[in-house]
Amino acid sequence: MTHTRALDGDALEALLRRAAALEGVPHFLERVVAPMLRQIGDEWHAGKLNPAQEHLASATVQYVLEEITRAAAPANHAPGILITTPAGERHQMGAALAGATAAAAGWRVTYLGPDLPAADIARAAIDVGVRAVAISTVYAESPAHVIAELKALRAALPPAITVVAGGAGAIAISAELGRDGIQVVRDLAELRASLEGITIGE
Repeated sequence: MTHTRALDGDALEALLRRAAALEGVPHFLERVVAPMLRQIGDEWHAGKLNPAQEHLASATVQYVLEEITRAAAPANHAPGILITTPAGERHQMGAALAGATAAAAGWRVTYLGPDLPAADIARAAIDVGVRAVAISTVYAESPAHVIAELKALRAALPPAITVVAGGAGAIAISAELGRDGIQVVRDLAELRASLEGITIGE
């Protein structure tokens, strides 16, 4: 990512803000941020970005995503969504993207950060009173562990709370998750469609 390496954090942040203003938030997330994050990951794995460069770019993107989420002003009656990653999953950029997408769609977002056990996620979702739980899993070192965690989450939640999973780790086990009543989304457009379907069904 040559252009990212040449920028400091402030310059990258300014670039992202301009892109968000020009594109509008939904298109900005899909057309700018999601591809940028994939490129950052690919170039880091290829050794084209050193850890400091990767951390700077990722932290700047996450700051902008969190700001978009905070800036959204959902209506008082807006449905709530809780967003996190399962136990063992520390990659949280996908969850931050999901949070910004849900906020832009008018949802009230509760973001818990990464790496939480199913029981804690379920307890928080019930306490907050959300309509949906979104789980991001990018890299599943043990797919069986992720399946078990999400199955336990689904079982611990009332049927009225929809569970949505996204990220490469979730897509790889989509058949298993689907059998447990968990919706798997392949991109941000599918996430938006899923959230719209939940509100229409209310």
